[in-house]
Amino acid sequence: MREKRYVMTNRLGKVLAALTDRHLGEETTGEAYAVKYLPNLNAQQDYDPGGMLLVGRTWVAGSENYRFGYQGSMKDDEIYGTGNSYTTHFRELDVRLMRWWSNDPKTSKTPWESPYATMGNNPVAFNDPLGDEIWVKKGLFKKLKYNEEDGKLYTRRGKEYTGDDVFSSKVLTNLNLLNSDPAGSIVVKAVSEDKHNYVYRNKSGPNSTGGSFHPFLFGKGGYINAALLSSTSVSTRSQLEFSSHELFHGYQRLKGNRRGKSLNSETEAYLFGAITTSRITAQIAGTGETYRTILHTTNYGDISNKGKDFNAAFHTLIFSETFDSKAFNTASNSLLNSIFSQPSYSGFNIDPNFKISIDTLYPLLNK
Repeated sequence: MREKRYVMTNRLGKVLAALTDRHLGEETTGEAYAVKYLPNLNAQQDYDPGGMLLVGRTWVAGSENYRFGYQGSMKDDEIYGTGNSYTTHFRELDVRLMRWWSNDPKTSKTPWESPYATMGNNPVAFNDPLGDEIWVKKGLFKKLKYNEEDGKLYTRRGKEYTGDDVFSSKVLTNLNLLNSDPAGSIVVKAVSEDKHNYVYRNKSGPNSTGGSFHPFLFGKGGYINAALLSSTSVSTRSQLEFSSHELFHGYQRLKGNRRGKSLNSETEAYLFGAITTSRITAQIAGTGETYRTILHTTNYGDISNKGKDFNAAFHTLIFSETFDSKAFNTASNSLLNSIFSQPSYSGFNIDPNFKISIDTLYPLLNK
């Protein structure tokens, strides 16, 4: 039987070791029975952050050199020697210079950096795989990617997903609804075209009924825990508002808010979710502009003075033609006295360095 080969990688996909499923007997009894086995290691290697092999940290068993290495890409040893050049789907990488040989095919989406730069000039935090999709996690190991242009889900190999998984179907429905809104489509497009992954998971957030956004430790992207979308006891409107809210946290991350939890970020996400959801559900029902009436008559605060402050500020933000920073600050400071307040926000504070993301969407939010 042919040996199977396995690899050990780190979080950035760098191949650190290659081994097979054949075990080597090390210690034996007097009757030649093995009592201890070792893995059949074929190769092991380590890299500097840019991808060069480290001297003294590389070992290969004879001719068993494994073809893949830095960020899981295939080695192209014929050009500059072992481990100095890698070939990918689009272009060749020189790890000694930390530069690509040719332009990034999507360089128009990142005009702020050189088209030859690798890993955003931060190889400790990033790698450069083929990304630019929103992913939906299906089961333990499978992921599906969302294409905002045709509103469909696809497998890793590019085949259209036509299964009957309830969670995947709910995610797809909500993404398509949000993508049909003028402001919502900007958020969906920005997240789906980012080279970092945003993955929907059928898991609960900090409280059993809600969801949450968990940014990746380094860089952009993150997990969206969205078990709420699988619930049969939650209305379609609530599921859409939740989906808009959590995806907007991904948009905030994309726009530079990497500090994580804050009352500012939650206020902004609730504002985006409230407006887009009301407008989308009104369009589906054919009630047109009546969504503004619904928003106007909704009370977002409790009966306390701070709750009244939030309600007044939130209504100002909803109906302003331009972003009102004073109303936003008032709403953020009194969020814990609103109907949106949750136990999981108890440790949240105001972030003085928060970067507003929703202000540029206002012309579309008030269409």
